[in-house]
Amino acid sequence: MTTGDLMMIKDAVAKGLYIAVKQAEGKCVFIYPTRLLTLAGYGYVHKPRAKVATRNILSVLCYYGLLEYMGTRSKRQVYCITEKSPLWDAIKKSNGPEDVLRFIEEVIEQ
Repeated sequence: MTTGDLMMIKDAVAKGLYIAVKQAEGKCVFIYPTRLLTLAGYGYVHKPRAKVATRNILSVLCYYGLLEYMGTRSKRQVYCITEKSPLWDAIKKSNGPEDVLRFIEEVIEQ
């Protein structure tokens, strides 16, 4: 997988998170890697490399406390973002997926 593909997937993850949280009516959102890419309009949703790269990005977000890993259901990994997460606040206050991507990169680089 090239660096360009990884950047495209990072953009798709940020856009998917943005759409999922902005549309949320409750206090948490359950996230599946495939659903996240579908929300973002990523064209290669069912490619194994895209799924693995998305799971890796979500795992890093879990490591930094932005998401929670909920386990696997029907062979799919499930993550959760709650309103207590700093990522939730950043998404709700952001103007677009670019702001979300910038926030994620700032947190990871620290």
